[in-house]
Amino acid sequence: MNERPDIGQIKARLAAEVLRVVGDSDATDAEASSRIDLPGIDIARIRSGDLQQISIDDLVALLNDLNQHVAVTVSPAIRGDGRSLLQKIAAITASIPPHEWEKLPTDLAENHDYYLYGTPKRD
Repeated sequence: MNERPDIGQIKARLAAEVLRVVGDSDATDAEASSRIDLPGIDIARIRSGDLQQISIDDLVALLNDLNQHVAVTVSPAIRGDGRSLLQKIAAITASIPPHEWEKLPTDLAENHDYYLYGTPKRD
């Protein structure tokens, strides 16, 4: 489907990676903030999960500063023709000639396993 990305989820994943890298270095918030040129308050916000005032660009820059080399890929949205799934199914169904429908077994729903896999028919 054509869903918008969850910005909060992206920020949370990037912030978790920042914390993982900072945590691996056994640095305090003050040491980490001086190392990556980020105010200590922002490190505290990242630790607490308060990411409202921190952008994705800032988090990516932080990871790049920490030698994590983050690459951001933007892909075009996939656009449909505006029809719902039911409308598409109806259009496909309407395009099948009546004589083809007549070829289908009348017990197809009940015995689909028989027709697909050869299992014994149900009565």
